[in-house]
Amino acid sequence: MQSRYRFTCAWLPDGWHRNVVISVDPGGDIVDVSRDDTVTAARTINGAAIPGMPNIHSHAFQRAMAGLAEQRGGKVDQTLLLRALADRLRSREKLGWFVSEALLRMALLGTAIGFILMLIPISQLDSFEADTLRKALAGMTGGMAVALNVTVTGIATALILKLEYYFLDQAVAELFDLVTEVTEIHVIPTLEQGSNG
Repeated sequence: MQSRYRFTCAWLPDGWHRNVVISVDPGGDIVDVSRDDTVTAARTINGAAIPGMPNIHSHAFQRAMAGLAEQRGGKVDQTLLLRALADRLRSREKLGWFVSEALLRMALLGTAIGFILMLIPISQLDSFEADTLRKALAGMTGGMAVALNVTVTGIATALILKLEYYFLDQAVAELFDLVTEVTEIHVIPTLEQGSNG
């Protein structure tokens, strides 16, 4: 039974094509390549398919980018190139958002641990004499200090980090808008003039 994979775009001998379905036999050999195929049932693979042998040190990414802004009918299509740029810019932010959420979880965990530490001295009470109660209260104070310090630290650092990543997100959006504007106003008209004249 053949497996079929649909790529959003693929580099074929005559250039880039969209909706390319590649059929593979059980042995792993490619048996058919259909371009501009929107009908055949296939597993969708988001991204570009590029022919070649695997190479752990390569500049294949340059080949993947080649032609993304190439001309179709006298016009330059920059959509895929801009989408790739936006994805790369946004992917850097994911770790920061994850860390800020982890800090909030750490604050909650610290609160729970602090309360547990606060209650341990109560469980060790064997009498209600003044000295015993003083020691238990001192232990409870230490547990409460842990709870409050970890909670305040976790929430404060998470808020600061979220604020920084909010500003970074705004800066990335502005950078992307600037890149889009520069390419549409300066780069694309120059490329189109070069191909027409």
